[in-house]
Amino acid sequence: MSKIFYTSDLHLGNTNIITYEDRPYKTVAKMNADLIYKWNAKVGRNDEVYVLGDFSFKGVQETISFLEQLNGQIHLVHGNHDAFLDKQSFREYLKDYGEGEKAPWIVDEGWYKKINDNGREVVLCHFPIMYWDGMDDRGAYHLYGHIHSRLNMQHPHKDAFNVGIDVNNYMPATLDELLNKRWLQTPTKEEKR
Repeated sequence: MSKIFYTSDLHLGNTNIITYEDRPYKTVAKMNADLIYKWNAKVGRNDEVYVLGDFSFKGVQETISFLEQLNGQIHLVHGNHDAFLDKQSFREYLKDYGEGEKAPWIVDEGWYKKINDNGREVVLCHFPIMYWDGMDDRGAYHLYGHIHSRLNMQHPHKDAFNVGIDVNNYMPATLDELLNKRWLQTPTKEEKR
């Protein structure tokens, strides 16, 4: 059975992110290779992965090279550093690829997306949303990125999760993994005192 994964803020090809986020890599080439390796070790060929922005800092051809190395059907939700998504050559690539045997292998989802993950409503956006559709009346979850590992900027709502790789062991995560992580981080009554 295929799974649905979520991730954001890979920043493939971005040397500065290594220092900015104190990532454990000496070079951007090593970072790129390790992130691709970890993705493929976890994500199967028939799985779906929603990338909530800031996938690549490179141009269209190098970004395509990254995408072609990854397992799964990839859904790209726009982030503030995804300039490649607006390039005509990338749009033509998606159109041409959409007619191939892997169609639809890569899907451009725009800036905001609502999906159903095994009966659970999920709202996806690169940026944290203070109040999202279905938050109170339907128990919808909100998954976001953008803020990396900055603890003071994590969304305070119990059903909002940062899916950025910097807070998820540099790998995509399922909704169940995010929910389990939430329960593990919930303080006990003794810890609250």
